[in-house]
Amino acid sequence: MSTGKFAVEIGGAAVTVPGVYTVADKSAMVAPRGTPARALAIVASARGGTVGGITRVLAGDEARLLRGGVGAQMARAAFEHGMKEVLFVRVDQATPATLDLGAGVLYAVNPGRASSALQGKTAPNVARPDALDLFLKDASGGEQDEVYRMIGPLLDLSYVGRGSNPAGQLDLDPEDGSVTLSLRADGDPGATLSVNSNAVPTVAEAVEAINRSASWTARAVGQPATPLNVADAGPLAFGGARAEMGAMLAAAPVAATIYGSARLLALILEQQPSRMARLTEPVQALLVSDPGASAAAGPVGLRITGAYEFFQGGEDGPVPSANDYIDALRLLERVPVTAIALGTGDPVAVAALASHVGALSGVKARRERFGGAGAPPQNSKSEFIRVSSELATMFSDVDRLVVAGNTPYHADVQTGRLIEQHGAVLVAAALAIKVGGRPEEPLTFKRVRFPKLKYSYSTEELEDLIEAGVMPVHFDQEQGANLIMAGITTYTADANVASRKLAAVDAIDYLNKKVRQRVTSLSIGKVADEARVKTVLQSVAGLLNEEIRNTRNPVGILTPGIDLQTNQPVAAWRNLTAVFDGFDLVGVDFDCNIIGEIAYVRVRPRFTPVRIEARQ
Repeated sequence: MSTGKFAVEIGGAAVTVPGVYTVADKSAMVAPRGTPARALAIVASARGGTVGGITRVLAGDEARLLRGGVGAQMARAAFEHGMKEVLFVRVDQATPATLDLGAGVLYAVNPGRASSALQGKTAPNVARPDALDLFLKDASGGEQDEVYRMIGPLLDLSYVGRGSNPAGQLDLDPEDGSVTLSLRADGDPGATLSVNSNAVPTVAEAVEAINRSASWTARAVGQPATPLNVADAGPLAFGGARAEMGAMLAAAPVAATIYGSARLLALILEQQPSRMARLTEPVQALLVSDPGASAAAGPVGLRITGAYEFFQGGEDGPVPSANDYIDALRLLERVPVTAIALGTGDPVAVAALASHVGALSGVKARRERFGGAGAPPQNSKSEFIRVSSELATMFSDVDRLVVAGNTPYHADVQTGRLIEQHGAVLVAAALAIKVGGRPEEPLTFKRVRFPKLKYSYSTEELEDLIEAGVMPVHFDQEQGANLIMAGITTYTADANVASRKLAAVDAIDYLNKKVRQRVTSLSIGKVADEARVKTVLQSVAGLLNEEIRNTRNPVGILTPGIDLQTNQPVAAWRNLTAVFDGFDLVGVDFDCNIIGEIAYVRVRPRFTPVRIEARQ
C-alpha cells in the first residue's frame, strides 16, 4: 500500500493534510464492487454513540442513541428528509463511566458525561443465593431498565456411583481458550470422565455427555446454550446436597456446581444485548461460591452492592480536532456509502473529507461517494457569505463536495424552542434528499423542512454564492418554502456539468457501479481473447439499453438527446470502447445523455483487469 498527501491553501499558506485517504492498492486484483444500497454516513460529534466505531441509527432513535450535539441534530435532519437509517461515526475522545464489581469493571456502552447517569446493582438471586442478579438503570430516563438473573451457575453435577471421594477439575487451555472437565472417584473406574468444550461446546451438550455415564448426573442452570468455555477453571468443591435444590437431589451423596467466570457476564451483556453496559476484561473469577457461606456474604470474588450505585468517571473529552475527523473518516474506507455529511466547517477537516471522497471514488478504490459540509453560524450575513465562499473556493477543483449556504433553525425536542443550528445540519438534510432519491434527480428547488432559515438572500447574493461554488438555500416568497436554489458542488474550474452538478456526479457514480456489477462474472480472474472483449462490450451495451427511459421503463437514467452543434437527435449512448492497459482490459468508456442534462457526459467505469492473450 502507498500513501499520498492532500494539500489545500488556507489563510494564504499551503497546508498539507496527512494523506491517509489517498490509498493506492498496488494489487490490481481487488475485490469486485457491486451496487450497494444507497446509504448516508454522518461524521460528527455527539453525546452518545460508539467512540472509534460506527453506530447504525434508525429513524426515531437519534435522541436515545446520540443524546445531543451537532451529530444528533444532523441525524434528526436526515430522518426528517427521507432517510430511514444513517451510519453515524462519533468524533471525539469521550470516556465511558464505569462501575467496579471487583471481578470485572462494567463500562457504559455510550461514552461521555451522560453515561455517569447509569446505575448498577448486584444482589444474590432470591431462589438461589449462589447465583447473581444484575440490575441496570438509566437515571436520565434515556434507556429502559435491564435485569439479568441467575448469573453464575452453569450446571449442577451429582455423583451417583458406588465409589468414594469424587473429584473434578476444570482446566483452561490458554492457546485455544477451550475448557476441559475431568471427573473421577476412588474405587469407581466408570466415574473417570473427560469432557472438552471443543467437542461439546455448550452447557446443554456437556450435560448430555455427562448423563451418559452411570456414575454422574447433571442438569443445566440458566441458559443451556451458554458456551462451556466460559466456565471458571479450578477444582470442583463437592459437598452434601444443598437444601435449596429440594427433593430432586436429596438422595445424592455428593454434589458440585460448575460456575462461570467473568467471561460469562461479559457474554450475557453482549448477547442480550445490553444497551447500557459491557464488562471489561475480567481481572479474576466472577463467581466461585462457597457452599458453606451465607447469602449475605455473597459469592467469593464478586462485590455485592445491595443497592444501586452510580457509574463514575464519564467525560465528553476535549473539543474534537481535525485529526479526530481524519481518524473518523478512516472508519468509512471500506463501508459502502453514497454520501458523507461532515459535522464541522474546519477547513483542514473538510480537506480530509475532500481527499477521502476523491481517493475512494478513484480508479484504485472504486468506492464512489460524495460529501458535504457547512460553515458554523456567523455574526452577520455578510460574514457567513464570506466564510462559506472561502470554504468552497478552497475546493474549486473538487467535484464531490457540497458546501451548504445557510444555517437552519430547528425546534428543540424537549422545549419546542427554535435553536440555530450549524450549517452541517443543513447539508445533512440536503444529502438525505439526494441519497433518498434517484441518482439523476437534481437537488435544485428541493424543499428543506426547517421552520426557519437564518439568512434571506438577494438575487445578487445568490449569484455570488453560486459563482463561489456554494449550494445556497433560501426562503422563496413565491413558493412559500425553503428551497435549495442550486444543487451544485464546489467545482468551478470550468462549466463541465458532470462535475458542477451533484446530480450528474451521482448519476455517473451509479452507472460506474452498475457496469462493474454487470461485468464481474465476465472479468474476475479471466484470461480472455478478442471474443471475451466483445462479450464484455455487448454486456455493457445491454445494460445501457436497459437504462434508457421510456414508457416501459419510467425509471431509466438515460435519454436520447439533441446534438448541440447540429441540432439533430442523437442516441442515449454512443462511442462505447474498451480501455486497455498493456495487455489488460481495465474498463470501458462511453458517452451518454443523462436525464436532466443538456450536454452529454463521458463515463469511464473501471473494473478488475482482464488479461488478454493471443491464442495459437
